Amino acid sequence: MSQAKHRKLLVFVVIVIASIFSFFIPQSSLQKAKVIRVIDGDTVELSNHKHVRYIGMNTPEMNFKSGAPECY
Repeated sequence: MSQAKHRKLLVFVVIVIASIFSFFIPQSSLQKAKVIRVIDGDTVELSNHKHVRYIGMNTPEMNFKSGAPECY
C-alpha cells in the first residue's frame, strides 16, 4: 500500500473510533430559561437568575454609576 492509502485508512479508522466513543460521553444537561432582562449589549439575566454573557460579541458596556455608556 502506498503512503497516501495508509493515511486515508488511518483517518477512516480514527473517525470510526471517535464516533463509537462519542456515544459514551455524557451529554451536558440542558436547562430551559427565558431572558428576563438585558443587562447590557452582550449580557442578559435569565429566569433562573443567572447571568449569561455572549461570547464573540463586542458591545459598549454600560457605566451604571454615571449612567453613560462606553464609547464604541
